[in-house]
Amino acid sequence: NFVANSYPDTGGWMLIVSGAVIGSVLLYLLIGKRTAVATAVRPSGTVTAAPTVAVAAVAALLLASCGTAGPRALVAGTDECAQCRMMITDPRFGAEVITRTGRVQTFDAIECAASYVAAADPGSVQSIWVSDFELPGTWISATEAVFVTGATVASPMGRSLLALAKRTNSANGIAITARYGGRLSDWQTLLAAARNTASVGDGLTGAMRYGH
Repeated sequence: NFVANSYPDTGGWMLIVSGAVIGSVLLYLLIGKRTAVATAVRPSGTVTAAPTVAVAAVAALLLASCGTAGPRALVAGTDECAQCRMMITDPRFGAEVITRTGRVQTFDAIECAASYVAAADPGSVQSIWVSDFELPGTWISATEAVFVTGATVASPMGRSLLALAKRTNSANGIAITARYGGRLSDWQTLLAAARNTASVGDGLTGAMRYGH
């Protein structure tokens, strides 16, 4: 199966380029080719380390830029779920996981992302993002989202699970459930359910109950 993800993605390329540049700087310093740097000499005869400081500053900036990859737009009909391998057809229910190497893993449903993270190696996940159901194309950090399980909408995996941002016009739990039905949840609860499902060997996304 083909997973329609870009690899390396933005973060991956940044790591590669940054590593190459930093490696070159370190190699230059180690072999001592000082002639490649124009040394500034003060009238008093003291030597300034401005070029070396400038090189170090550039290296620091490159290091700081590593690991800053973020979610990208899902492409319906092209992107494939990294967990269930289904084609993504409705990005409103989608999710993305950014790995430590900068790879973007796409998912057609939040429960698929939860199952993927539950089975991932410790430390391999950099960030988790879910689509704002009310604002398609807007990403929310999974830990900052409000989730509705068993909502009155049909989702790709049949769990009727959607995510919303914590906005002032929809932050009230009563208002959310009145609009979408179901029950409120959070990322830690969903992740715990995914881990429990996997531990008892009851399948992955298809058997997850999420408290209902």
